[in-house]
Amino acid sequence: MEQIEAIDPELAKSIREFRAKEAAGLIQFPKRTHRECQTWKEAWLYSFRRGWLSEDHHIKSEGEKITCVVWVGVEFRDKIVDSLERIAGRIGVNNDLEEMRLIGTSITPQRIEKLGRILPKAAIKLFSREEAKKDRRIQYVNTDVGWVKKLYAELDGRKG
Repeated sequence: MEQIEAIDPELAKSIREFRAKEAAGLIQFPKRTHRECQTWKEAWLYSFRRGWLSEDHHIKSEGEKITCVVWVGVEFRDKIVDSLERIAGRIGVNNDLEEMRLIGTSITPQRIEKLGRILPKAAIKLFSREEAKKDRRIQYVNTDVGWVKKLYAELDGRKG
């Protein structure tokens, strides 16, 4: 760290801040396999990494509880549901999730039934890509964010 400090003090400062956030648990890295997941938060981060989705835009949390997830795209396949089922077998079903939106996924009806058992309190809602294009807000967990409002205004031809 001393060498970095001598070369680039700003970089050293950023590294120290990052390490402090990581130590405080403010930054979590996704697990690399479903076997490593010990909490449902880790499970969602793991599965979303596999689908190239953004935690900030597609996962709503309250502390360690994940209350809403939005999965956009065909990367949400039966294999991911099977991984979630294996995780549930180890850590129990997810009683914190209240809502799951699946948009243009390639999941089969049998796996949707499995999701219902894994996520017993969640309202699982299915949307087509066309429906999501008509109402873009369903693609995000938090539509009150300024950039999302600006995006909608631009898409509607209005000034944000």
